[in-house]
Amino acid sequence: MRIIALDTVIDGEVEGAIGTEQLEWLDDQLAARPEKPTLIAMHHPPFSGMIDFGNKPSCADGPALAALLQDHPQVRKVISGHLHRAIATGFAQTQGTVAPSTAVSFGIPFFPDTPFYRTDEPVGFQIHVWADSTDDSAVITHTVSLACDTQAAKIFAIADETA
Repeated sequence: MRIIALDTVIDGEVEGAIGTEQLEWLDDQLAARPEKPTLIAMHHPPFSGMIDFGNKPSCADGPALAALLQDHPQVRKVISGHLHRAIATGFAQTQGTVAPSTAVSFGIPFFPDTPFYRTDEPVGFQIHVWADSTDDSAVITHTVSLACDTQAAKIFAIADETA
């Protein structure tokens, strides 16, 4: 499994972008190892999460990335954050996920005129597991909720015991 991280941050802006230079670099990297299963990580999701940005990606180059990935079936998943809630969707013949925030959760805008709002839902994080023993070499994603109890502490205590 190969992990490629992209920088989508634009200083002083809420929305992000990949940029032509980085897209060309990514295309070269993927073309060099077409047999290697790959996960792409970026802060701004390249697909719509329907939060804060309406029905468009928070990364301006999302459509360009989707077009590029059509030629690279070795990409198993595109992971991101930024939207402050767990989201999963199909993206460019692969899977896209958004990790929840570790700070504050945002609400789901069910209607186009729904105002942006925070919720008191638990925050959390995601764990991505490379399952190379499966036929399709899947990346399995677990979303962990950091509820007000000590469940997360228990998870990490178990991990320490098995390490």
